Amino acid sequence: MHEDALRLLRIALGRRLTDQGWRKVDRAVRMMARSAELEPGLALLELAQRKRVVTRISEQPVDPVDPTTPVPEAVRERINELIHRLDAGLEPDAEPPDGQV
Repeated sequence: MHEDALRLLRIALGRRLTDQGWRKVDRAVRMMARSAELEPGLALLELAQRKRVVTRISEQPVDPVDPTTPVPEAVRERINELIHRLDAGLEPDAEPPDGQV
């Protein structure tokens, strides 16, 4: 479960989503950060991923409008903090580098 969460969180950092999509991601990240159970937030995070949009081809050319944006700074911070916490939790028994104690 941790690996899935880390993978989706890292993918989210590189996405371009609508404002509504980023609100969903933010909600999922907050949910995951507050609970020991990642599954409900993970499901929300998966649902927030950008979906393919089917558009009709118009006879008149129009300038395409991209309603998406990269991750907002506040959401980026929350995602990075959660990634850090999950990474730390994955290897609690790891030996310190260079034999340090």
